[in-house]
Amino acid sequence: MNKIMISLATAAVIASGFSVNAATEETINSTTQFENLNTSQHFYHAGYEGETVQEIMEQLNQIEGVYDGRVIVHDNNVVIGLSSLENNDEILAEVEQITRNIVDREFVRVVTEEHVVERIYALDDRLRTGTPFDTVSVYFNDILSDLAHERIRPAEHSR
Repeated sequence: MNKIMISLATAAVIASGFSVNAATEETINSTTQFENLNTSQHFYHAGYEGETVQEIMEQLNQIEGVYDGRVIVHDNNVVIGLSSLENNDEILAEVEQITRNIVDREFVRVVTEEHVVERIYALDDRLRTGTPFDTVSVYFNDILSDLAHERIRPAEHSR
């Protein structure tokens, strides 16, 4: 959208009689592309499985009815905080199956309860900025503990 706005602004300047040279327009376009790159990329710590998380998210974003979600991967666990337009068993089963096709982990849990999804988002936000997993592992372990003690109801299809 920034590129379109800049292009429209450039067109307005040209129409008004001022000239914009190619170097100026190239600088504007490359700056805009750089800004977009920074806002869409995640800078996971080298020791974290950021590529796996992104691969799972790319697949989950293709599921009809899913409008947002976050994934935390650690050791033998995958926890997915899912926001969907429909909270039905078919979507939850599809999310789990897609995840299991990408990673071979013993525990895959899909969580849809809003207050837990928010905790997962907050944890993933920190991981996306390069925070090492060891720094936030206590929060992840709290979520796993709550799941184990059924304080959070995981998707019915989890093993």
